[in-house]
Order: sequence, then structure tokens, then C-alpha cells
Amino acid sequence: MGHFNTTHNDMKLKELFIGFYLVIILLMIILIVSSIFMYHNNVALVHSYESRHKSFLIAEELRKSSDNLTTYCRTYVETGDSAWEKKYWKVLNIRDGKEAWENGRKISMRDSMRSLGFTNAELDKLKVAEQNSNNLVWTERVAFNALKGLFADSSGQFISKEKPDTQMARQIMFDSKYQTDKATIMQPIDECIRMVENRTQYEVENSARLNKRLLLFIIILIITVSTVVLISYFLIRGRITLQFNELQKAKEKAEHSEEKFRVFFEKSPEMITITSLQGNFIDCNPANLNFQGVQSVDELKQTNVESLYVNKHERIELREDLFKNKHVAIRR
Repeated sequence: MGHFNTTHNDMKLKELFIGFYLVIILLMIILIVSSIFMYHNNVALVHSYESRHKSFLIAEELRKSSDNLTTYCRTYVETGDSAWEKKYWKVLNIRDGKEAWENGRKISMRDSMRSLGFTNAELDKLKVAEQNSNNLVWTERVAFNALKGLFADSSGQFISKEKPDTQMARQIMFDSKYQTDKATIMQPIDECIRMVENRTQYEVENSARLNKRLLLFIIILIITVSTVVLISYFLIRGRITLQFNELQKAKEKAEHSEEKFRVFFEKSPEMITITSLQGNFIDCNPANLNFQGVQSVDELKQTNVESLYVNKHERIELREDLFKNKHVAIRR
């Protein structure tokens, strides 16, 4: 019965350990997956910040380039210095991707915006600004060529040569129509910048909000794992302590029973013999030693107990009963 209880307790302890172990593994897997997800979200958050910053820079660059074109064109009309005309065309060529930017890349401003993930609605605003800018460029070209004495013919080609008209060039660059045309460029640019700001702000806030939730979830997971580990430690420790105490009691009980048997074995007036199944002597109590006329069991180890039986078949029957029934009945 004691052996059954010990085995049963061993099984319960094993099942308890496996259960806690599986729970801890599951929680750790969830923790690792959440950490990886949080890492990717952090990368997305950084990308959102970078995209937001670059979007502002390129939108501001578009605004700045439009202002620079006006400044260079007006300065050229006022001074007649061709260096300002060269600066004017350089800005246009860089913006259109025909010349390299300061970083050495040749890419149009529209393609740069598209690569940064500008939405179609945002690009549509810039397309309107670009079209208005192209119309303004035509006005500025008229002023440039008027300063050189070149005027457009019916086909729009500046091949009609006349006397340079500085007054006309200045009037074109500073009249109210030019200011109105200039405003039609800046208005969709400003609207695009507001749209980009709202979109990128939402993306950043959304990523930051998700990051906070993931961090809170990971903290809860860590606390849960720590709690499960502590609970499992104390429960398993308690079970092991309980089982150890039961084994200690069983040992003490066995030692007590062994001591009682030893006293009985030594003091019994009856002859008691312990042999192997093959009939070899293992031990004898003093009463049996006296009966055999020997001092110790070592003197009997060369003798087989079957030789002492009057009826040798009785020993065989006893052994068969032992194999069959796991015990033998006392025979008189």
C-alpha cells in the first residue's frame, strides 16, 4: 500500500511539474512573439517619424523652389545678369529630375514624393501646383525673352526678334496677375502639406499607441510568468517536501519493522532459516544454529537445505506454491 501511495504521489508530482512547465513555455512563446511584434512596430514607428520628416522637407523644398524661381526671375529682370537666369533654369532642371540634387541623385520631386508614400490625393494637389507652376514658367519665359528682345510668334516659339523691352519684362513679373498666378501655386502646396501632416501624424500616433499597448501586454506577461514560476516553485517544493516526509516515515517504519523482526529472529526458540530459491543458506537464527550444531551460518553455506528434508518433494512443492501464489502455507 505504501509503495502504491509513493508511486501515485510520484505521478501527481510529475503531472504537476509538466503542467507548470508547459504553461511557462506557452507564456514564454507568447512573450517572445509579442517582443518581436513590438520590435517591428518600433521599426515602423521610426519609419513613420522619418517619413513624416522627409515629407515635410520635400514639401518645404517645393515651396522654397517656387519662391526661388520667382526671386531669380525678378532679379534677372531687374539686373540683366545672366547668372540669375542660369540659377533659375538649374532649379527647374533639378526639380524635374534633369540635374542632380545636392546628394548626387537625379530624381524628380514628384517621384521623390511618390517614393515617400504620398497618397493619390496628396499627389493630385501637387499635380495642380505643378500645372500652375508650368503656366507661371511660361509667363517668366516671356519676361526673360522680352529682356533679350525675343518674342513669341503664333506657334509659341520665341523667334521674333525686336528691340529688348525691359519695361514689359518688369511689368509681367510684378503685376497683380503674376501675384495671383503665384498664389494658385502655393495654395495646393499648402493644402498638400496639411494633408501630409494629418496623415503622418495619424500614422505616428497609431504606431505609438500600439507600442504602448504591446509594452503593457509584455509587462503583464512578464508578471504572469514570474507569478507562475513562483507558484510552481512553492507547490512543487511542497509536494517534494511532503513526499520526502512520507518516504522518511516509510523508512523509519521499515527500520522499526526490521528491528522487530531481528529481535524476533534472534530470540525465537523456534528454528528459523533463510535460504535462496536454490536452497543455499543465507541466515539462521541461534536456535537453528544450536540444532545444527554449528557456530555460524558460514559453516552451513556448503550445505543445500534440500538435503535436510526427509521428503525432498516437499521442498519442491513449497517452491512451486511460492511461484504460483506468491506465498506458502505453513505445513505441519
